[in-house]
Formats: sequence, structure tokens, C-alpha cells
Amino acid sequence: MNDIQKKIKMVHQMISMILVSGDAVEVMTAARSTLNEAYKLAGDKSALWEAHKQADKQEAEDG
Repeated sequence: MNDIQKKIKMVHQMISMILVSGDAVEVMTAARSTLNEAYKLAGDKSALWEAHKQADKQEAEDG
């Protein structure tokens, strides 16, 4: 879990503590779903960035 994912998880936990009713239930569900998507994307981007840095390092060593 990277730093971005940690922050997203923290926000998800905080909004999960908010009591909602009526129309707000659907809005909160959509917000949590969007945060879950952001969490996954943050991990994908991080993995891609790490691979890019590793490739640059390898290229520099092969030089």
C-alpha cells in the first residue's frame, strides 16, 4: 500500500462513520465506490511507476 492508498483508505474509513439516510445513502454509496476505484488506480499507477524507475535504473547500469 502506497501513501496515496493510505490516505484514500483513511478517508473511506472516515466517511463510513457518517450516518446517512434517505437519498444520501445512494450518494454515500457512490462516494465509497469511487474511493475504492481510486484506491485501485493509485496502486496500479504506483506499480507502473516502480517498473518505470527499475527500467531506467537497468538502462543506466547497462549504459
